[in-house]
Parts: sequence; C-alpha cells; structure tokens
Amino acid sequence: MMNFNSEAEKLANALDQVSGYMACEKIIIRHILQHVEKGMTEPDVEIYLKKLCTHLEQLAETGNDSNALVNYRYVTGFVHTILRTTTWRKWIQTIETTLSPK
Repeated sequence: MMNFNSEAEKLANALDQVSGYMACEKIIIRHILQHVEKGMTEPDVEIYLKKLCTHLEQLAETGNDSNALVNYRYVTGFVHTILRTTTWRKWIQTIETTLSPK
C-alpha cells in the first residue's frame, strides 16, 4: 500500500528544485508512470491524482516560496487537464518516450 504523505512530500520536494512548467510536467509524468508501472489501476491513479491536487493546492495557499507555489499550480492545472482526457494512460505512456533521461 502506498503512503500518500510520503509520496506527496517526495513530489513536492522535486517540484521545489525546478523552475518552469515543462520541468514540472516531466516530474508529474514520471511520477504517474512510476505508479502505473507498479500496477496501480487507472481508477486508483485518478483518485490519487485528485488527492494530490488537493494537497498541492493547500500547500500553495499556505506556502511562502513563490517558485514552489507557481510549480504547484502548474502541476495541479496539468493534472486536471490529464484527468479530463479519457485516454490519459495511453498518452502518458506515449509521452514517456520524449522525456529526457532521468
């Protein structure tokens, strides 16, 4: 079973280290792929992503680091867009091939 708090903290820490929406998108795509590769079902990934967005939105409301706040907002917007896409899993797996090495 996944520890949500640990996963959310790892993601937030990674987002704190980058700047720009493209870097944020790469981080969240890799993060989603890790869960898919570990066997998480699509409905479970969607539930997790919704919870993650709520968590990042709360961090954005209470945080002080302007770069991190912008990154959290980039990611929540990107995730909301992904969740509105019915073929998000196929798209995520396709886009993986265009990402630079980890």
